[in-house]
Amino acid sequence: MSGRLWLTVAATGALAVAAALPAVWWEPLHVDEAVTLTLAPLGLGEIVDTVFVEKGGAPVHFFVEHALLDWPGGLEGLRLSSLVFLLLALPAAALVGRELVGEWEAALGTLLLGLAPLA
Repeated sequence: MSGRLWLTVAATGALAVAAALPAVWWEPLHVDEAVTLTLAPLGLGEIVDTVFVEKGGAPVHFFVEHALLDWPGGLEGLRLSSLVFLLLALPAAALVGRELVGEWEAALGTLLLGLAPLA
């Protein structure tokens, strides 16, 4: 990856952190976060039974949150771990974008991903 693309990834990561950190503490609890915080402390077997068997969903997200409950725990742990995974996705998005459409478009796509409201 070229220096300009790495610089774009780093700048996008900094912008994403600046945009997301206030929401970690100030946003009210969302329904899906409440469900995750309720199910994540359960044992892995209970998570599989509740999420996969009873509800027909995918339990991997709950396994990740189950493992991260102590960092730092609660709503902050849920939201900060999501921010970390977003930051880890930025270089991957830049590399895939560069291969598919070119360096300039990859930089733009990475920037849009990092600042997307749902990210």
